[in-house]
Amino acid sequence: MDAGPERILVIDDDPGVARLLEELLRSEGYDVACAPDGRSGLDRALALDPHAILCDVMMPGLDGFDVCRILRSHPKTRYTCVILVTAKSNPADKVLGLRAGADDFVTKPFDPDELIERVRTALRRTRELAGLNPLTRLPGNDEIKRAIELQLDEQKPFALMHVDLDNFKAFNDCYGLLRGDAAIMALAGCLREVADQAAGMPFVGHTGGDDMVLIVDSEEAEPLAKRVLELWDERVRDLYDQEDLLRGHLETIDRNGRTRRYPIMAVSVGVATSDRRSFASHWQVSDIASRMKNVAKRRVGSSYEIDRREGDLRVTEIFTDGELNYPPVEDHTILVVDDNPMIREVLATYCGAKGFTVLEASDGIEAYQLAVKHRPAFVVLDFKMPHLNGQYTAELLREVAPAATIIALSAYLDAKPEWADAFIEKHQLHDLPSVLINLGSKATRPSEHEEHVTEQTD
Repeated sequence: MDAGPERILVIDDDPGVARLLEELLRSEGYDVACAPDGRSGLDRALALDPHAILCDVMMPGLDGFDVCRILRSHPKTRYTCVILVTAKSNPADKVLGLRAGADDFVTKPFDPDELIERVRTALRRTRELAGLNPLTRLPGNDEIKRAIELQLDEQKPFALMHVDLDNFKAFNDCYGLLRGDAAIMALAGCLREVADQAAGMPFVGHTGGDDMVLIVDSEEAEPLAKRVLELWDERVRDLYDQEDLLRGHLETIDRNGRTRRYPIMAVSVGVATSDRRSFASHWQVSDIASRMKNVAKRRVGSSYEIDRREGDLRVTEIFTDGELNYPPVEDHTILVVDDNPMIREVLATYCGAKGFTVLEASDGIEAYQLAVKHRPAFVVLDFKMPHLNGQYTAELLREVAPAATIIALSAYLDAKPEWADAFIEKHQLHDLPSVLINLGSKATRPSEHEEHVTEQTD
């Protein structure tokens, strides 16, 4: 939606000057309001929340320096761009203005073209500062979007790296917000150092929290990702107390009185490159990098993962205006995921006899690949498997088959885990077809079915 023209407030006790400034600024497309003195100017500034203020220095009552100081002390106008308009041109007066918090000066009599250019420059600088993360002073989401779009427009091979910390929340909860901020600053420092080593014009951005991005030339992506890991693993040790480092983990007590252990923070990096695949929007690049980061997070310790696939994006990878376009759900398809081939065979026999199309996977990675291609309506997922267990596999499958009903299968559990929609025990394999029929072949996961399945498994 169009936000409309930028608002500028003119504060000047000379009606002629105020009218001249108003007409000049309006001719450039700005929305202009005027105030005849410092006190009313402050009131209008708080009421209008302008993008910039042009304020005369020599006024009765509150002069321009006073107005500027008060604007800088108020939370609502602390970051508003202030340009002082003055007939004084000596350095001492400009020092006073700078100390009061002015962003720029225009000397009377002013050149119209120079004044407009100073206003444009000040507004542009204000927009840029507003987009910076207040902690790291790195560009935020709007600038990241623009940086990616610029790379796409130039059609040069580039890499987008999504970076975040593993076990940051536990660290933040244990040591407090200030130590958490120190960890975020340390990660930003690692990325800045890596960017300094990169060729071309690298870009470092901060999406929020412990999530950051780095845009570099595609051929540098892998060595720079490795360097991020190296720098972080060196510097993370300075963030922990010595006793926790010696233990190799943090220990906390949860609300149920149980001891929880969290490993030392690691960094995960996911990389999408444009030299192997074509992207139509910043959404698509960001999504692939994020998926690669999620794969990296499955590993122990600091890790990176690069999307090495070639060719067009699959249907399940195509983002349009922030929405992922999924292929239709295959209503009568069930994906059975279990490392035990006998279990898979039994379930395939039972479900096939009831008219279901059965896909079989021996582990989470194979399950992910099948789900991307076939989009099953149901997934029967073993709780305990090597490499990726049921919970991790479920998280992966939710990305590519969000409408699938996931049924946990276990000989160890006695209740439905949080990550599943339903649950059966392994000694009840023969009940699976009736459970599927009762759930219904829908592309949603209605909660009213869960109670029915639980009753069958008690």
